[in-house]
Amino acid sequence: MDLQNIQNQLNTEFAKSETRIIFWFDDKDIDYINEKVLDTISNMLQGGHPKVA
Repeated sequence: MDLQNIQNQLNTEFAKSETRIIFWFDDKDIDYINEKVLDTISNMLQGGHPKVA
């Protein structure tokens, strides 16, 4: 199966009203997310654009 077919199937599944997406984070993941949020806010306040990790 090629990448486009996989993407199309995922988009179809995510578009369904009964689809729920659940994320599990551990402390390390939460620390990483918080760090990236703070980096993004700081960068935006300095007039820059958010960096994509």
